[in-house]
Amino acid sequence: VLMSNVALLCGISWVYYCALVEIGTRGVAPDIVAFNPDDFPVFFGCAVFAFEGVGLVLPIQQSMQQPTHFPAILRQAMLILATLFASFSVVCYAAYGLDTYDMITFNIPQNKVTSFLRLFYCLGIFFTYPVMLFPVYGVTESKMKCLKDPRAARRRLVFRAVLVAMTGVIGLQIPHFGLFLGLIGSVACTLLAFVLPALFHLRRPDRSDATR
Repeated sequence: VLMSNVALLCGISWVYYCALVEIGTRGVAPDIVAFNPDDFPVFFGCAVFAFEGVGLVLPIQQSMQQPTHFPAILRQAMLILATLFASFSVVCYAAYGLDTYDMITFNIPQNKVTSFLRLFYCLGIFFTYPVMLFPVYGVTESKMKCLKDPRAARRRLVFRAVLVAMTGVIGLQIPHFGLFLGLIGSVACTLLAFVLPALFHLRRPDRSDATR
């Protein structure tokens, strides 16, 4: 996971550099729109998808040596991520305007460095994606008798590998990835991030005062 984070940071840094060079060479893109109501739903879905990680909150907290430190760490991480996402999107949009692709790596100059860092970026996603499916593993494996046995470690590994490969193949078949990302964020991630946590909290059987 640490190496994948380093790979992702290298790729993001290179995109930052290329976008800033583009702005310094050609100036800010002339076709920038301050607010685009037609694409606002897609933006909302992508933004929610980017910050939606509620499924990993409890597993991460439970795996910590000092779970009481998790709220402070979460606040710091969210602040850093919000700053990174906002600055990254503003810089790239200012550099390429309406010609910005769903995958920003297609906008930057295509050379050996770009190809190498694109490979690094893919490797980073490859090694972090199975971690994102950790809640899915827990739910599905608890429902399958052949995977509940503690001695069935090899079966669980095969099942997880097949699940990762299957979802990856499905992702490769999607032609407009940005629109699909917005759809998932608007439908599934909105429920997971805003609706279901509040609903589960209010429907707890041990709650005497739902306002606390």
